[in-house]
Amino acid sequence: MSDEKKYNVNGNLKHNGTVYKAGDVVEMTADQAGRVGSVVSPLSQPKPTPPVVPPADSPKEEKTEEKPKEEDSSKKEEGADVGSSANDDL
Repeated sequence: MSDEKKYNVNGNLKHNGTVYKAGDVVEMTADQAGRVGSVVSPLSQPKPTPPVVPPADSPKEEKTEEKPKEEDSSKKEEGADVGSSANDDL
């Protein structure tokens, strides 16, 4: 048995009569991997992933600053108190 290892395929590759596409996994020896160069990378190395950028949530940030709305709600409560006291007078 040969000492084949698994490699990530980074581009199009034809190996032992089989065509591999980027993202596939291929088994080959270290010598074979050296000959194809950067088309493969050892499977133990994780594929580079793009950094996760949080979405721009500027509307959400504005929603967290709803102090004026809270003041408006207190004014509504004051109006409700006035309205209830007006009903008490009737």
